[in-house]
Amino acid sequence: MDGKQKALREKREAQASNLSSLKNFKLLKEEAASKLEKLHLEFERLKESHGFRDDEALIRLFEHSLDAEKVDLEIRSFDQKIAITEDRVKELRAEKGVLEFEEESFLNLKNSVLELKSKVEAAQNSLLLLSEEIKTIEAQLENKKSLLETFGKLENRESSLKELEKLFKGSGFVKFVSSIYLKELCNTANVRFMKLCKNSMSLEIDDDNTFWVIDYLNGGKRRLLKTLSGGQTFQASLCLALALAEKVKALNQADQSFFFLDEGFGALDRNALRVVFETLKSLRHENRIVGIISHVEELQQEIGVYAQVELDPENGSQVTYSY
Repeated sequence: MDGKQKALREKREAQASNLSSLKNFKLLKEEAASKLEKLHLEFERLKESHGFRDDEALIRLFEHSLDAEKVDLEIRSFDQKIAITEDRVKELRAEKGVLEFEEESFLNLKNSVLELKSKVEAAQNSLLLLSEEIKTIEAQLENKKSLLETFGKLENRESSLKELEKLFKGSGFVKFVSSIYLKELCNTANVRFMKLCKNSMSLEIDDDNTFWVIDYLNGGKRRLLKTLSGGQTFQASLCLALALAEKVKALNQADQSFFFLDEGFGALDRNALRVVFETLKSLRHENRIVGIISHVEELQQEIGVYAQVELDPENGSQVTYSY
């Protein structure tokens, strides 16, 4: 009997404990249901705020394993790119013409650029063709230059052969040689003649061995020797005679040379006579002896050594000497 009562008491105590536990479980259940309801509402709010309309898409997203640090780094990099892009957009908007951009004008300009590129390519191709053509022309010009040089040589040879042919016909060779000597004689005579006429004239001889006078006071025009005055003609003759004497002296290889000048001094004025006589006196330094035949008294007074010839009606010519 006691054992049954004891067992009953234990049952009742256990029942009371279970009832207490049941009340606590109900309270916990209610709290969990309330918390679950709040979490559900928060979940719906967050889902809506983040743009998740489909629960299955969200579930699939959670099923994948995500690297939080990597995703965060990508998000930060994306945000940085967005910031850079926004700054660049602001800069472009601030630039002139960006906001006024018209696609039609851009397309027209693009077509113009493409057309210009096509023209540039065509011009470059033409330039290449012209460069090749220039190279070909340059090669042809070099060949032409060589041919012209050869032609010039052949032409000179032909001219020389024709000249030789003329020289050996009749007196051509004598005329050729005499022309050379006359030109040398003229050049030698000009050294003294230009001094006598104070560089106002010079002598020249043409291919026909005709003497000409170059008049520098008249623009260097050429005139005949016979147009000179009597004094100028004597000066030219004196210079040619002296030049000829120099050639003879050189051919004879003589230390001294001697020749006579017969008259011609009467046509000279006082100044010209003085210049001529000073020229004759200067010849002494060249081992030259010049004999003068003249009746000009002024010239006789300048000559230290002379022979004077006088006509005597009874005895004929009488010669007296100054030495």
